[in-house]
Amino acid sequence: MTTSFTDRSTDIANKFIQSVLFVDDEIYSDKDDKTHNLDARELVRAFSKSQKLCALNNPISEDDFDDIIQIAKKTDISVLDWKMDLEKSDDGGNEETDVDEDDPRGAFTLKLIEELLTDKESSGSFRLVLIYTGEVILNEIVDKVHSHFESQGLKRLSDNSVGKLNIKIIIAGKPKLKGRLTHAKQLEKWIIEYSDLPKFLLFEFAKMTEGLISNFALECLSTIRSNNFRILQLFNKNLDTAYLGHKVLLTSINDAEDLLVDLMRDSLGDLLQYSEMNKMLDSDTIKLWLSENIVGKKKVFLNKKALPFKDNQGVDLKLNYVITDNFIEKLVFGEEVDVSERFKKVFKNIEGFKSLDKSQKAEFINTIQVNSSSLFTVDQNDHEKLDLKFANLTHHNHLFKPNKYPPKLTLGVVLRGMVNTDKYWVCIQQKCDSVRLKKGEIRKFLFLPLKVEKKGSSNGFHFTDPNGQRLRLIIKTHGIRTIKFQDNDGEGVIKAELQDSKYIFKQYYSEEHEDHKPNVDENFEWVFDLKDLHAQRISNDIAREISRVGLEESEWLRRWAK
Repeated sequence: MTTSFTDRSTDIANKFIQSVLFVDDEIYSDKDDKTHNLDARELVRAFSKSQKLCALNNPISEDDFDDIIQIAKKTDISVLDWKMDLEKSDDGGNEETDVDEDDPRGAFTLKLIEELLTDKESSGSFRLVLIYTGEVILNEIVDKVHSHFESQGLKRLSDNSVGKLNIKIIIAGKPKLKGRLTHAKQLEKWIIEYSDLPKFLLFEFAKMTEGLISNFALECLSTIRSNNFRILQLFNKNLDTAYLGHKVLLTSINDAEDLLVDLMRDSLGDLLQYSEMNKMLDSDTIKLWLSENIVGKKKVFLNKKALPFKDNQGVDLKLNYVITDNFIEKLVFGEEVDVSERFKKVFKNIEGFKSLDKSQKAEFINTIQVNSSSLFTVDQNDHEKLDLKFANLTHHNHLFKPNKYPPKLTLGVVLRGMVNTDKYWVCIQQKCDSVRLKKGEIRKFLFLPLKVEKKGSSNGFHFTDPNGQRLRLIIKTHGIRTIKFQDNDGEGVIKAELQDSKYIFKQYYSEEHEDHKPNVDENFEWVFDLKDLHAQRISNDIAREISRVGLEESEWLRRWAK
């Protein structure tokens, strides 16, 4: 039975982590100087006890670089030596693999980490890297790693680590450093015994992922991975004939592959649902998180402008409150159905709230409901950007920015004008009318306008773009716009083109067309795709708007009909 949220996070991380890669040129060394040696037998024994796969890679030359990188991408944690004395590459100076420095200390290691950080296919991947060395200059290594990657946003996290949200690089000493750090006795705590490595790496990984949402995601990934054979049973090779039979009956044969993607998505969702992932964040888990992160924190009463309350003379009233267990119990787990009443009951006995006048109390209750996440943040000013990210998670379909596969124009695609850059549009063309185009066919697509709303505006907004731009949907029939696009590739759909790291949809009257009007016939930048149900709701809303009946009748009779 786990006693803290950290313990639960560690258990979840333990289920997720399966493999650890060691890269060291002295794993199987017969050199007289054994300080830098890595004891393969001790390592394998330690990780076997923790039920983890321990992969040992002993590079000989720089020619091994590409192979090691590909392995590192597939492993959960990478452990790299700092001093690797490798033979020069035989590729005649290949810029991709050559390490230019003559000193073997850190050159190869930094290059490996650089590749992991900048790899396009795994951009933004989650990385835990341990530099495990026999060098005595441990603190100098931390400084060098920090200065090398500072331009990529990595910061000092502690005395022996640097990183950012999705990557952490830790520097530690090999066991044989013991007794050799006479110049800096304080660094001996950085030495890690082989037997302690599995637990150390697990704990550091868990520290990177411990959170309600991240733990949920890790648990889901572990569940999918542990059920991969069940998934393969559903999608087995005996269904090939039925799939091909389905494919040949379609007007647009490429729709068969889209169906498979939909089926896999639904199957993974069903697996998580039947595995009761929704029960993972139970009340006990949430209480543990709140206890370790929120309870005991002092909060300031903020008005609707996110500023402290002041008296008539403009003096800060310095009103604050402390989050208590009782406060959490009533607010987060309270059974009061009326949300406003629940907030009033929670705050009415708090000293700071009592000091507010009636209008200030009403203002605060209204404000805190709109900005409820501010109750759970350490910095109350951070909550809005987190709300925006969570909102995008609920609304955006293309959460992973396309890399190899360009977006297709269909229902729910949001575009931005490239001439009129403050104009946004959402496509309301039904999916069945967005496909099966013939090569060269020109088709009109329907769009509704989205109005940009500035922060502080009294108008509401429906969703935000990935950068937090607030967008309000204008559901009016007179706002509907038609734009022509042409299928030039014969793929049956309108695809965006990649230009300067942006995906662009070129309309029919583009620059190449003789009737092109520069200020009117602009091209459009792909911004994001709405999730299917949100897009369909917009379609339903505009259909309801179109179906309204306007007629003249007896006003007396109309009022009695209400």
